[in-house]
Amino acid sequence: MAKEDAKLIHSFAVAPDGGKLSYYTMGAGPALLVLHGAVTYALLHEELAVALSPYYTVHLVSRRGRDTPNTAQGQPEATETTPPPLNLSAPLRLGPTTYSRTYNPAFTSAVLATEVSDLATLVAATHAEYILAVSSGALIALQMLLQTPRSPPLSSLRKVVLMEPPIFFTDHPTTCRLADLPRFERELTAGDKAGAAVTAMRMIELGPAWIPRWIMRGLTGLMFRGQEREVAKHKALPGAEDRGVCTMAGLTDLLRYDFAVVEGMVGPAERYGVLGGAGEDGEEGVVEIMLLSGEKSPAWIRQGTNVLSKTIAGVKTVVVEGVGHELLCNAEMRGLPAKAVPALCEFFQ
Repeated sequence: MAKEDAKLIHSFAVAPDGGKLSYYTMGAGPALLVLHGAVTYALLHEELAVALSPYYTVHLVSRRGRDTPNTAQGQPEATETTPPPLNLSAPLRLGPTTYSRTYNPAFTSAVLATEVSDLATLVAATHAEYILAVSSGALIALQMLLQTPRSPPLSSLRKVVLMEPPIFFTDHPTTCRLADLPRFERELTAGDKAGAAVTAMRMIELGPAWIPRWIMRGLTGLMFRGQEREVAKHKALPGAEDRGVCTMAGLTDLLRYDFAVVEGMVGPAERYGVLGGAGEDGEEGVVEIMLLSGEKSPAWIRQGTNVLSKTIAGVKTVVVEGVGHELLCNAEMRGLPAKAVPALCEFFQ
């Protein structure tokens, strides 16, 4: 399918709680489901879908809260939980360092349960044989596999690619600045979205560290306001097609759910040993796993991927040179998805 002929078809699946789950489809062949990460949405992987569409029926998922028809931007990922989501007193140990847990475990559990249920619903609806899960989306895919490592409830699923899950372990140190997470929550709660976004970028090392924080905050605020005006102007046009385009300000609101997924997945590395390879009874693992990384991604992301590569038996690892965590995003996000296509096609064959 040539790029100029590619057309996305917008569909919905219904979650067990009645929520409408949005996804976009193009291509022909075995079903491949793409699950995005934080501060992104389905259509920021459109160029990836175009590149893969000659070989696969590609389904781009929009996780809850993204601005799609019948789904208000900012809709919570999970129902309200009690007690409140913040829990700044409980310890969280990562290797030799102890942090304060930011979220109440009841909140992180509810978010994870909803995300995993949504993913399972979409795999069943699309009959996906393959999953390509990115960043926090990769954590959700990991959790789904952990729950049923030998006999997933989704019989169609054969192979999963995990692109740089932001994963942390109780028995391994990290260089990520997780101590800044409470500051992110304070800024977001106070309505300072630009400040919260800058804190998040600095924490995960995806922003230019050499620019002073006050300048970054000002530039981010200007970008947020300009983008919201442009999106509102487009949607006001008669007959304008709503293709799930989100604003960065709206996506910043949803970051706490991604961070809740991250915190909820913290545990010992050995828990992932049930995935891949052969079980104790000699039975082969149902789902094959590949770890995909960008050469220029931050060191703390590579640390987590390295631990997984040593823990999951038989896992395949691929590092794409010349690009970082943005690898699978559109060119507007400095992504280079075409560079990953050969490795993906080889693994999915």
